Amino acid sequence: MSHRHASVLPVGAAGHAELREDLVRYARQMLAAGLVSGTSGNLSARTSDGASCLVTPSGVDYESMLGADLIEMGLDGSLRSGRLKPSVDTAIHLAIYRARADVGAVIHTHSPFAAAFSAVGAPIPPLSSEWGGFLGGAVRVLDYVPPAQDDTGEAVAEGLGADRAVLLPHHGVLAVGESLPKAHQAAVAVEEGARLAYLASRLGKAEPVPEAELRRIYDFIHRRYGQR
Repeated sequence: MSHRHASVLPVGAAGHAELREDLVRYARQMLAAGLVSGTSGNLSARTSDGASCLVTPSGVDYESMLGADLIEMGLDGSLRSGRLKPSVDTAIHLAIYRARADVGAVIHTHSPFAAAFSAVGAPIPPLSSEWGGFLGGAVRVLDYVPPAQDDTGEAVAEGLGADRAVLLPHHGVLAVGESLPKAHQAAVAVEEGARLAYLASRLGKAEPVPEAELRRIYDFIHRRYGQR
């Protein structure tokens, strides 16, 4: 495996060096975890000033991607820096950041079990206290919107609402979080939840985790769990 190397950011790709490296790292984790294949999917993160985001470029292999390849977009859709074309789903990312001040990162995947649920238009039930608890409930399926269209961002952001993840019909997963780790974990939770739901359906009828218990676990995971 070979990677391109650059000691400095090229002209037009200055700033946010640490965030750029974090995005590249999570892009490769996304690939390694089987959430995407090839150059499919995309991810972004809000910059520290809150008025822009860094987004992955269109059609660039994750294994060779550099931090300097990421494009900085203003939340108003203006290009701030970058020499490559941004992801074809950039409009969705920007619309979510505009609608959700709590969102610091957005990830779009084509993970296989979740994509299967999206293909049949079936929500993913919360059968696991771990994954269902992290997401807070079932993963809904949005109304169909054509992919890679600039005018679909607002509709997807509205459909997402306050959730951490939704399914895009016949397409894949859209996951968000306060940070890149949280957004990545949400994308993993959707795929693991879909895998569990499929396997459980082969054995019998599985009952979802009760809503009150999901709320309790969600509060614990996002407000008390781990080092704070």
